This record gives sequence, C-alpha cells and structure tokens, in this order.
Amino acid sequence: MNTRLFVYALLVLFFISFGQISYAKEDIWTTKKDMPNPRAGTCSAVMNGKIYVIGGSTIAAGVPISIVEEYDPIKDTWTRKADMPTPRFFAAAAVVDGKIYVIGGGQGLFTYLNTLEEYNPATDKWTTKADMPTKRGMLDAEAVNGKIYAIGGYNANDFVTGIGIVGEYDPKLDTWTQKASMNVPRYGISTSIVNGNIYAIGGGQAASLSTVELYDPVSDKWEIKNNMPTTHEYLSTAVVDNKIYALGGINGNSCIDNVEMYDPKTDTWTIEPKMPEPNVAFSCESVDQRIYIIGGESSFVFFGNNPLLPSVREYNPLGLPAVSTTSVSQQNKLATKWGTIKTSHLR
Repeated sequence: MNTRLFVYALLVLFFISFGQISYAKEDIWTTKKDMPNPRAGTCSAVMNGKIYVIGGSTIAAGVPISIVEEYDPIKDTWTRKADMPTPRFFAAAAVVDGKIYVIGGGQGLFTYLNTLEEYNPATDKWTTKADMPTKRGMLDAEAVNGKIYAIGGYNANDFVTGIGIVGEYDPKLDTWTQKASMNVPRYGISTSIVNGNIYAIGGGQAASLSTVELYDPVSDKWEIKNNMPTTHEYLSTAVVDNKIYALGGINGNSCIDNVEMYDPKTDTWTIEPKMPEPNVAFSCESVDQRIYIIGGESSFVFFGNNPLLPSVREYNPLGLPAVSTTSVSQQNKLATKWGTIKTSHLR
C-alpha cells in the first residue's frame, strides 16, 4: 500500500474512533462518594473548584461540631482540613479574596452566635474577626464587590417570626454596617447572586414560605419578586447559567425533594426533575455548571433524632457531556498507537 495513503487511512480511523468513545452524555442526577462525616446544618463555600463543607451537627439534639472537609468534584475525593475554632450549626459562609468567612450559627435551641471566623484554604488556618452586631442562626450570606451581606435568620428573641436584618461586613476594615432589612423577616432562607443582585428565597416565619426578594447592594433596596411554586424552608439554592435552582427543604412538616428553577430575566419559575430523595439542611454549591448536594437529613423534626444522609449528589441541569475515565484511557491508547505507526511509516 502507498505509505501516504496508509497514513491517511489510519488518520480517518483515529478520528472516527475518537468521536465514538470520547464523550458520553451525563445523567441528570449522579451519585458521588459519600462524605466521611455525615452531618446536617452545615455551611459551605467554593474555592478554586473545591467545596468546603463546614460545621453542622452529627447527632440528635443539635450538638454542634467543628469539622471541615474539602470535596474535589473532579477527583470525587474528600480531604480533612483544620477544624473551625467555634463549633456551630446553621451558620453562613461567603468568600472574599481567597478567604472563607463563617458567620453566626447556633450551639443549641436558644443559643445563637455572632461569631465571625476567617478560613484561609492556602494555609489551612483560621482567624477570629469582628463579631456580627446581632446574634443569629439559620441565616445566609453572599459576597458582592468585596463586601459580605449576612441576611435574615433568627435568634432566641425572634424564634417564631424570624428576623429581616441585613449586615454588611467589610473584610478589609473588619467592620460591620447595618443595611436595609428584608421586607419579609424569615429564617431558613437560601441566597444566591445573579448579575450582582442577591436573591433571598424561601424560608420560614412560623410556617414555610415561598417568598422571593431581590436585594441591590448598590441602592440598598429590596424588591419583591414572584413567589416559588412551592413553599420551602431550610432549602438550598445554587446558580447555573444565570438561573437559580431551589432544592429540597421542608414544606410544613414534610421533607421534600422538589427542584424549581428561577429565571431572574423573566421573573418566572419552572419545575425541574426531582432530587433522588427528600433532603433538608444540606450544603449545596455549583461547580462547572453542575450542582452538588452534600449531606443533610431525610426527615426533619427540629432538634430531633433525624436520619442523616452521607450522600453526595451531582445535578447536571444542562445535560452537559462528560469525559469518562474509560473514554480517556482509550483515547490515550489510540493517540499513543497513532504516534508509533506514524513514526514507523514516515521514516
């Protein structure tokens, strides 16, 4: 056979094989490696593509813990990190300039904290910062333009109604400033950012709510948006493709598996495929357009003996393709073989 023709034939065969085996469409929901220490009421943050799951509670009666674990979605592995100085559950976390700030939280039914601690993943060390003005747990927090906004929650004085307080923390100055409160005070909310605006979603106020509010940090104003289709409290939210996904939580006294997607452009909600199981008080973060649900509880009685979930679920709402380990291996073998054939026939 003519050498040049032989080479071209092998080239065509290589690219046909590459197209057939390299990529596979992912399932919408995928089970990943369990977390080493199952717990609920954690807070979490993303740094450099890794998820840090912080604090929470591992046993009944709401006993707080300090455990910090790092999850790598690419490798599907867990790494233990330095414990948080103050054990707590239902705190909030946000990231500014490569540091994770953990705010507030609880240590018992009527013991809530205003503690703020900074974690540096690069050094695996914690530093205590200025206390938040108001003690509270079951709040949430977001960072916009280098400032952190701690939103809502409750304390011993507002156990039934929740609170609408918003505190702005400046990490550079280590100072707090009070901002405009939410229109609807509530606890057990979840917050997400789209285009510099903070969306405070769901929560409770003696009963589960479907309330959605937008906060503009520039104008320091709140705006009521369209309600969720379902009431959720102790839910989690995450952003993919500028859409907010609201997942799980409780509706009244029932733990739910609902997933609903909010489009801030149109102020509309869409029902999405349900979670693999009902879950509440879990951590939820998005990495590379996929959402990770970590830990939580399969039923919810406040400070009751609720079954903990060790599971990690990956949600792929866009149906993005993924390169499987097998496909990568086969692809590399083809490339190696092609290099050997090419060298031997073109000498």
